[in-house]
Amino acid sequence: MEEKELCKGVFIKANLPAVICLVFAIMSWAEYIQQSGSRYSASDELMMYEIFGFIFSILTVLFFVWMSGCSITVTNKRVYGVGAFRRRIDLPFDMISSVGNGFFNSISVASSSGRIHFWFVKNKDEVFSSISNCLLERQNQVVSPSIATKGNSSDADELKKFKDLLDSGAITQEEFDAKKKQLLGL
Repeated sequence: MEEKELCKGVFIKANLPAVICLVFAIMSWAEYIQQSGSRYSASDELMMYEIFGFIFSILTVLFFVWMSGCSITVTNKRVYGVGAFRRRIDLPFDMISSVGNGFFNSISVASSSGRIHFWFVKNKDEVFSSISNCLLERQNQVVSPSIATKGNSSDADELKKFKDLLDSGAITQEEFDAKKKQLLGL
């Protein structure tokens, strides 16, 4: 079966946290410059504006790196893209254990190696439902063959399974004998 793209995440272009931090950084630096030109400013107050300007500048860069370049694509076989801090992912549906959504239009995809978050996804409901539907479809495909083979198994196959359990020590001789009598109709 050929891989087919089901949906692609559309991310909000404006990196909102970075923009907010940038505004606060500019305000802090502007206040620092304005106060440093005044003869009556206290050095503690100047230091506070300088510290706030520095902190918000660092946060601006951090949020920009955190959010830029994010992408998520859902196909009929896998989920791939780039998460926060440019972390590349490529997860086949066999590896995905769950999917969730949350605040700030976020999608989170969980696997045995951890949870990967995608923030500010405009079409998060579409992405969420695509992943959920593929997970349910995969689950139905895995369950169906085991149900079909269970109905066709013979008493001899069942007896062999119980003999293997007896040999491995999982059941006792009495339990094996009881099951053997039940299967053979004795």
